Amino acid sequence: MKVLFFPFCTGSGLAHAGACLSVAGELAARGHEAVLAYGGTRPDLVTKEGVRIVEVDEIPPERSGGHDQMDGFYPDTENLIRFIECDRELIEAEAPDVVVIDMRLPSMPAAELAGVPVVTISHFLPTTGYTSLTSRQRKLGMLRHPLYVAGRIGSILDRDPFRARVLSERFAEARRRLGLPPREGLPMT
Repeated sequence: MKVLFFPFCTGSGLAHAGACLSVAGELAARGHEAVLAYGGTRPDLVTKEGVRIVEVDEIPPERSGGHDQMDGFYPDTENLIRFIECDRELIEAEAPDVVVIDMRLPSMPAAELAGVPVVTISHFLPTTGYTSLTSRQRKLGMLRHPLYVAGRIGSILDRDPFRARVLSERFAEARRRLGLPPREGLPMT
């Protein structure tokens, strides 16, 4: 089986790449072909025996801004479609049996367009439905960090603390333009 991994890797961060490499390494050790699509700034740290690395465009580090506002990752629908198309081209060129995504959101519609099944890795339990915390408990937890909250009070009051609603609208428009059926929210699960 051939598996193509797409972690979210702006800049030098390795959390998503590390999660993908952990699974990819296990698959490679069991005789499967594992490929990591990587666009971060530390390719020297993501090399792992048995896992081939292929270069992919990634969000420039200056646009990732600490991950506190998701809408800046893909500033407009055209930019988002460019990432989806580039990921689709790589998927079609590599011809994997399955695509594994760790927060690299354009890869999901790209795999859909290529007709390849997708598995997602999620580090954020509240986005999965498996959390025991209510929305109210999460909001109260944010109050433990007053400077963080003060800087984001507008978007918190708007009930969109990471501006994910704006990004969801861009994804909906991109899906429409690419001929994909509508989908609720961000393509995380």
